Amino acid sequence: MPAALLGTLAITGLNGPADTSSTGATLDDESASGRLEVGNEAPAFDVDTLSGDTFQVPSGQPAILTFVDLCPTCIDDTRKIGELQERFEGLDVLAIASDPLADRARLEEFMRQAGSPAFELALDPESTLTQRFDAFSMGASVTIVDGSGRITDRGPVEVESMSAALIEAGARK
Repeated sequence: MPAALLGTLAITGLNGPADTSSTGATLDDESASGRLEVGNEAPAFDVDTLSGDTFQVPSGQPAILTFVDLCPTCIDDTRKIGELQERFEGLDVLAIASDPLADRARLEEFMRQAGSPAFELALDPESTLTQRFDAFSMGASVTIVDGSGRITDRGPVEVESMSAALIEAGARK
């Protein structure tokens, strides 16, 4: 059931030919791990969200991608990201449930505990996006991109550095 909720997930390749995994995701053969540095282009993707919309990178607007494993620590981080979303205009936020056991009800309950910020939500039962963005390596559970998909910040939730990165990405206060 969670795979059906994830919907269509397509990640365009950075270099080389594309593979189609068993989840229907389109991936290139190379890992993006070494390319996920500030100033580089993030892997492009689009994903159907739980609201029925499509979230994509690049989208023409600054965006925060946050990977949550539905743990208590992530609740506080999600609240902080929600506060940033309220402070900045023209900002998209996508919370990706990286826990393979997550389903719609668990993710919605997690978001309620975090104060119900107005994020788009997506499930990642096959860990396609989680692996593609090398989430959680070195605390990199958040990626900020500008409208063209260029990474302006990647790391843990740190409000000051994220605020600076959002301004650089084109978000307005």
